[in-house]
Amino acid sequence: MKLSEYLSAKELSPTAFARELRVSPSTVTRWISGDRKPDLSMIALIAVVTDGQVGVSDFVAVPDRPASVSDQAA
Repeated sequence: MKLSEYLSAKELSPTAFARELRVSPSTVTRWISGDRKPDLSMIALIAVVTDGQVGVSDFVAVPDRPASVSDQAA
């Protein structure tokens, strides 16, 4: 779930969410717009605060697992 979807579902403003994380409202707004991405420790905190509904894959592309050598030989 994207952060914007989470905030809408919970009826939270970026300002209220920012207070929970102790960051500025403009920081949360930048995350939502994609202008900035939170660092890994902040992503972990966001995951905790949102009960795992928003996590790493919502901020960064997680590549598919590459095929192993044994899979390619078949």
